[in-house]
Amino acid sequence: TPTGPGPFPAVVMLHGDGSLYTPYCHAALAEQFASWGYATLIIASSTAINDRQVRQYEYSFRDQANHARGAARLLSTMTRIDNRRLAVWGHSRGGLTAIELSVNPRDREGHFKAIISAAPHCPSRVISQHTPLLLIVGTHDAKISFAACKDFAASSNRHTGFEYLFLTGANHVFWLQADAARTSAQRMRAFLAKHLAR
Repeated sequence: TPTGPGPFPAVVMLHGDGSLYTPYCHAALAEQFASWGYATLIIASSTAINDRQVRQYEYSFRDQANHARGAARLLSTMTRIDNRRLAVWGHSRGGLTAIELSVNPRDREGHFKAIISAAPHCPSRVISQHTPLLLIVGTHDAKISFAACKDFAASSNRHTGFEYLFLTGANHVFWLQADAARTSAQRMRAFLAKHLAR
C-alpha cells in the first residue's frame, strides 16, 4: 500500500504462465502503482490449492477470473481500501483474464472500474465490453501474436472506454525495457487516473 491512512484505490495483479518468477516478477510494477497512490494485491494463481489441499499447478484464464473476483471481495473488507475504485492489471495469460473480466456479463456490475491487459493472448474479437480496457502490446513480442492483438484492437475500437498502446520494438516483458517502460507507465497512470477518480 502507499504511505498514509487511505482509503486507497487498488489494483489486482494477475501473472502469466511464468508465474511470479524473475523476470516475470511484478514487484517493480507494484511499487510503481504504490508511488501513484494505488494499493496492489498480487494473485499467485499457480499456487492455488483445491478443497483437498492439493496444489493446482494448472489453471485457466477462467480460474484466474474467479481468483480476481475473490480478490475484489477480500479488498472490500479492508478499511484502508476504497472498494469503489478497483482495477485489474494482467500480463500474458493474466492479460487474457483481464479481457475476460471486461467482457463477461457476470462482471457487468462487478467491482472493477478499469482493466489493463498487458501482452495478452488476444481473442479475435469480442461482442461487447462493459468495463474500460487498456490493451498494451509490444510489436516484437515473440510469445503472443501481435497480429491477433492488432485485429482485436481494430474490432474493439467501437467499445466505449477501449484504448490501446502498441510499443514499437518492445517484447513480452516490456516493462523491463526503458523506453517501453516509460511510455507504458505514462499511459497506465493516465488511464487509471481517468477511471478511478473519486
